[in-house]
Amino acid sequence: MAPTSLDRRVLARGWEPAIFYDVPNQPDLHRGEIVDLLGSLVEKSLVLYENGRYGLLESVRNYGRDRLASASELEAVSRRHALHIATLLAEAEEGLSGPHQAEWMDLIERERDNVRGAVDYLLARKADPECCRTARAICVSVWKYWSRKGLSLEGLTFLEKASGDDSGDPRQLAAVRSAAGVLATFRGDTDRARSHLVRALELRRTIGDEDAVGRTLNNLGMLLNNVGEFDAARKCYAEALDLFRPGGPSYAYGTMLLNLGNLERYTGRDEEARLVYEESRAVFRRVSDPEGEALSLYNLGLMLADHGEHTDAIELYRLALELFDSIGNERMQAWTLASLGEATLKLGERDTGEAIFRQSSELRRRASEPLANAFALESWAEFLAYDERWGELATLLGCFDSQRESLALQMTPAQIAAQDRLTGAARSHLGESTFADLFARGVAYSPIDLLPA
Repeated sequence: MAPTSLDRRVLARGWEPAIFYDVPNQPDLHRGEIVDLLGSLVEKSLVLYENGRYGLLESVRNYGRDRLASASELEAVSRRHALHIATLLAEAEEGLSGPHQAEWMDLIERERDNVRGAVDYLLARKADPECCRTARAICVSVWKYWSRKGLSLEGLTFLEKASGDDSGDPRQLAAVRSAAGVLATFRGDTDRARSHLVRALELRRTIGDEDAVGRTLNNLGMLLNNVGEFDAARKCYAEALDLFRPGGPSYAYGTMLLNLGNLERYTGRDEEARLVYEESRAVFRRVSDPEGEALSLYNLGLMLADHGEHTDAIELYRLALELFDSIGNERMQAWTLASLGEATLKLGERDTGEAIFRQSSELRRRASEPLANAFALESWAEFLAYDERWGELATLLGCFDSQRESLALQMTPAQIAAQDRLTGAARSHLGESTFADLFARGVAYSPIDLLPA
């Protein structure tokens, strides 16, 4: 299939392959000539063309790489490619927090392999200040993509390599550290998250960037809430609120309200939580942020489910799921599907609920995030109890207890009550001795071992 007129327009707008520019011994080519050249290569099966993308067979790619290397041009081409990716994604971080999130997610998804290749190349040369700066810029641009696609480990690995020895521009380094702290928080890696966020906060206070300080305080508050340091988390949110309020509604302000709502819910102040969640949703709607609105809806649904209002919770989960799906946030799709499946079960629709939960489990397996998988055990425990699979439930409860300790998981009063109810039911049906043996056996398992395939 040859390039279409649309491809010619795309190339004419500046989305040209980087390798044809600023490379030694390459002829000067106009953009229109590039389309003709690519079309010729497609016809000869040397270049693949599918869904608006050009690609190479692996054998052709390796041959081309060898030829570039033999001509001493591979380094120049690789550097130009990395700079092209950095330029292409320069506005991605901001774009991933606004009304055009879906378009930015699609773009980064299409360029995923190019991003990996560019960052790998740059980090291998991070002793070069330009390469280090460019690697950090790309990582900061796409960290939200890594989060939403369940690629937190990949993103965290790149970000930590990019942070290096803390040299370079402190503003950029603070952004790298902050992003790494959030991804480590999502993975339940408390020590790494705290180290990154505290360092980011130190750098941003030194710089005097109040908005960035507020965003880091918000992220640190989220971590502190997750590990039960509620007073410290509240102080972070209070300071962040003072910094955000003068600027009016913003993505950062809405996120801070959302996290504050979580704090209220975890400390048993459900009415306060409801009000803050509703305010956060209103803020996100005003700034046209679909992810933020979806997060507000999801957390409102959780609170309704805590109070047995499962029909209303399902409605909110479905609204949230539609928004998460629209921007490709697979991480939160998995969380929402698990809650939706559990709520459906509570209404007596067991088979439908399990089918929904299995969709969640599939997404979680692909991402393999310890924190998310640990909390998935909560919902699956309800299915095991419904089916009266008491032995499996006892083992799962042992695994969850072990995960709760190792990851410092905090639970809301409603979650604690649910765990006590399930534990009591399993113990009653199995007897104390059998329950204790199976519970102890669960410590040896990981959540992924016990979640449905």
